Amino acid sequence: MRGRQAMATTERPFFIVSAPRSGSTLLRLILDSHPRLAVPPPGWLFDMVFPYLFSYGDLERAQNLLALAEDILETPTVRKWPIKLTPQALAKASREPTFAGVYEALHVAYAGLERKARWGEKTPRNSFWIDEIRSLFPGAQFIHIVRDGRDQAIDISDSLLWPYSVFSGASLWQRYVNAVRDSAQRLPRDAFHEIRYEDLCAAPEAAIRNIDLWTA
Repeated sequence: MRGRQAMATTERPFFIVSAPRSGSTLLRLILDSHPRLAVPPPGWLFDMVFPYLFSYGDLERAQNLLALAEDILETPTVRKWPIKLTPQALAKASREPTFAGVYEALHVAYAGLERKARWGEKTPRNSFWIDEIRSLFPGAQFIHIVRDGRDQAIDISDSLLWPYSVFSGASLWQRYVNAVRDSAQRLPRDAFHEIRYEDLCAAPEAAIRNIDLWTA
């Protein structure tokens, strides 16, 4: 499908993936404070929009691409971003009439707002979309932050957003981590980096320096 074609980018995008409650928000905020990196709040677009691309038809038709741009901007998660774009402006900024083109243009706009050169993304559910993301952005890199499964399971079971038992929390952790590591086996070495939440908290400068060198 034309809407799912790969996107050639000048700056390699990077994606933070993890199980929920694993420190991905902390990592996002740290990386977003980097002078070259811009990482907006979670967009959830691979869950909310990507599976329904077929409904837009041929994105080379201007009205279809415009409809996609409008729906992406109206996604509840994206509406919280501090960017002001019309669907027309987003469609026009897309380097090609594809989902990847609109997705890139959206994140470039966020990076431009912060005067940053490179964009990243953080959505925990992208742990299950790594193969698809890589097919759309062949140069993409993935940062997997992993927290001790016992702590994560307890944290999730205590959360109002995740009313699960500790067992359910542990099962959730296992599903996410296994999904990421399975996809990682199909990635080149320079496209995947794993970091432990505990290491990030204990020695943040060293952990971020390693990420900085890896993403350079």
